[in-house]
Amino acid sequence: MSKLPLLSWREVVKVLTKAGFQVTRQKGSHLILLKNEYVVPVPKHKEI
Repeated sequence: MSKLPLLSWREVVKVLTKAGFQVTRQKGSHLILLKNEYVVPVPKHKEI
């Protein structure tokens, strides 16, 4: 089984926004993205 690639939080947000998610707010070190009823928290860390 292969490992998942390490991505920065910026790369994750970029991919999710292309998929239709919008950054709605930030709470502490987490960005909250929203699309319809789906909520995705993305931690602002160097590697995810």
